[in-house]
Amino acid sequence: MRRFILLSIILMFLVQMGCVTFRTSRYFAPPDIIENVADHIVSIAVYYYMPEEEYQIRLRQFSRVPRVEIDTDQTYKGERIKCIAYIGSGTVGLNNHIITVRHLFDHDQNTYKRVIWVFREGLDHPVNANLVAISTSDDESDDYAVIEAVEDLGLPGIRIAKKEPRLGEKVMFGCSVGGSAFLLRFGWMSRYKWFFRKGYDGQLHLSKWVEFHYNTTYPSGPGDSGAGIFNINGELVGVMYLGINVYEEMYCFANPLQMLKDFLEAHKLLWLAD
Repeated sequence: MRRFILLSIILMFLVQMGCVTFRTSRYFAPPDIIENVADHIVSIAVYYYMPEEEYQIRLRQFSRVPRVEIDTDQTYKGERIKCIAYIGSGTVGLNNHIITVRHLFDHDQNTYKRVIWVFREGLDHPVNANLVAISTSDDESDDYAVIEAVEDLGLPGIRIAKKEPRLGEKVMFGCSVGGSAFLLRFGWMSRYKWFFRKGYDGQLHLSKWVEFHYNTTYPSGPGDSGAGIFNINGELVGVMYLGINVYEEMYCFANPLQMLKDFLEAHKLLWLAD
């Protein structure tokens, strides 16, 4: 009996440290919740119009942000305008506000203008949007932004969960592949960790991430950034800022839910979590 208790304590410790995770089978939330979450997934394309010189610089740059080079017939002062679109995903919250990631909007340098378009499955036209709030932290993993659609999307809005997801908790992962496909995958929370990382200012900052894991025949790809992670009740528990594919396994990373709420509070948007 003592041996059993000791082994149980050791196993619980390893689970809490993230050394051991329990694999869960693919699951389905109630159909109405799945349908509601799928309805609130959007694709975001942020178009940056720029001169030829800046366009060539960006073509040579390496960036983890998926981009699409777009041909345009527009001109400015007699010179051809170039355009690059950075693409991602988002979740429609209350009052047509969409929660996504900051790194779609960090590309204004040496550009003429920025235009934000939102695409939703079943909607026959893109919807223009305005940037409402963006993270200002030096920690590059503090990666949040909120945009507002200029027309009514006709959706009630996804609610934000009250509690952090637990280790092993089942989740849904909703993303868009460049507006051409909208996917809802199923997985589980697999790890929670604190660590130090170098921020934009070159200094070390205490950071943290929540790791989610799922099996998929659709690996992470362009447009996943900003995808929402939802619990079995259809509530938002995370926003993906990074994904890694390992064969047919995918690991996606989000900040703890409290960081999202801190961001919303700082920008007077905490009502989105009501």
